Amino acid sequence: MKKINLLTVALLASSVLGGTLVNADTDSSATSIGKVSVGTLTEELPENPDPEGGGEITDPEITNPEGSRFKVIHASNLEFGEVVVTAKEQIVKAQTSEVTTTSEGVAKRVPWVTTYDMRNSTERSDWELKASATPLEDGNGHVLRGAEITLYNLNYAGDSERAPKAETGKITLGTSAQKLATATAYSGEGTQDTGVGSWSLAMGYKTNDELETDGVELRIPSNIVINEGVEYTSTITWEMATTP
Repeated sequence: MKKINLLTVALLASSVLGGTLVNADTDSSATSIGKVSVGTLTEELPENPDPEGGGEITDPEITNPEGSRFKVIHASNLEFGEVVVTAKEQIVKAQTSEVTTTSEGVAKRVPWVTTYDMRNSTERSDWELKASATPLEDGNGHVLRGAEITLYNLNYAGDSERAPKAETGKITLGTSAQKLATATAYSGEGTQDTGVGSWSLAMGYKTNDELETDGVELRIPSNIVINEGVEYTSTITWEMATTP
C-alpha cells in the first residue's frame, strides 16, 4: 500500500510542476448554432393595455387598429360634465369612464392614450407623444375665450424600464403640440429600446370616489361670456412624432 501511495504522489507532482504527460487531454472547445426564424408581422389587433396595469381594455375597442406599425391606437374623450353660467372662475376635473377590462370586468378608468410601435430595428428611432387642442367652441362660432385644458400626473402603470417616459409638471394644451412622453431607441451598451409594443399613458389617478381624475382639468376664467344651454367642444389631436 505504501508503494501505491508514493507512485500516485509522483504522478500528481509531475503534472503540477509542468511536466506534460503523454496522451494527456488539453483544453478543448466546440461550437454550435442556435437559430430561430421570424415570419412577417401578423395582422392581429394590437393590445390596448389597461392604464392601471394588470390586463387589457376590451371595451371601448381600439379606435385605430389597422395600417401603420407606428401610431396612436386609442385616445379617450375628455368629459367635464356640466358647468354653470357664472362670472366666477371655474376649475373642473375630467370625469372617469366606465370600461371593460380583462382583469376586473367593468371598472372605472381615468382618460388615457395608447401608443403602438412595432417597427423593426432598421426603422427604429426615438419618438415623442404630443397633443394639441383647438379652442372650445359652441358650434355657432362662439369661443369660450381663455378656457384651457391642462394635463398633469401623467404616468405609465408599473414603472417598467421599457415604458416611454412621461413628462412631469402641468401641460396646458393649445394649438401648438405639447410633449407628453418620450421613447428612445437602442444606442449601444447599457441602453435599451423603450416604447416598443403597446403602452397606455394614464392621465392622473382616480379621485372623488373614482368619479374624477386628478390629471385633467378645465379652467374657465372669470368674467367671460358663457352661452347657456349649449355644448362647447375642443378637438384634441394626439400624435406620435419621430425625433432625430
